[in-house]
Amino acid sequence: MAPETVLPCYVACDGSLSMAEHDKAVAGIVASFVGRLHRAAATGSAVVRLGLIGFSDSAQVLLPLGPLGVFKLPSAARRGTSITSFRTAFSFLLDTIDSDLGLLLAGSAAVRRPVVLFVSDGQPTDPATWPPAHAALTDPARPTHPHLFTAGVGDADAATLDRIATPSPPPDRRDAAVLDGFTCSTYCSLLIPPEPAARTSSSPSNSDPSGVQPSAQR
Repeated sequence: MAPETVLPCYVACDGSLSMAEHDKAVAGIVASFVGRLHRAAATGSAVVRLGLIGFSDSAQVLLPLGPLGVFKLPSAARRGTSITSFRTAFSFLLDTIDSDLGLLLAGSAAVRRPVVLFVSDGQPTDPATWPPAHAALTDPARPTHPHLFTAGVGDADAATLDRIATPSPPPDRRDAAVLDGFTCSTYCSLLIPPEPAARTSSSPSNSDPSGVQPSAQR
């Protein structure tokens, strides 16, 4: 019997104080993301798991990685401080993804590269320290490096979000429904087969683009 193929997905949401006025916008963005994941899951190519991470001056798992069908955005988001530390978010994502995928692989699941939707409303308050943390998270040498999508609300800086999002697929794949096709195709390559001895990606790196950036401001 073939092992279950799992696509791990995360919403990393800015929880700083300024986000309080954008709850409705964030809910709409996340609902759209979840809806597209449901459509992708319906193809049967992979079992989608989704988790929620909140960040401000610190980061925490608000909803652990679990079945897509039970994911629900908390009605009252936990608020942090006025600090928006992207470094904290990226470092926490790296550790969380590595831990979650380790458990999935130990359970003999085949795992696809993770997908992260990153949502924020402003400039990071740690401009000097977030780029190295982002580089570590998205380092292609790490087989668990995720595809990063970005969505901005309020005064989010588009240039910063462009830097965070991982490169888009070829032009012929950039359409309104790109996430649907992306999450259930070779664009989301198998991360690592469940056999411990096989530790390489199933697809050559030059044929596996790193993601798309469906910006909420477009």
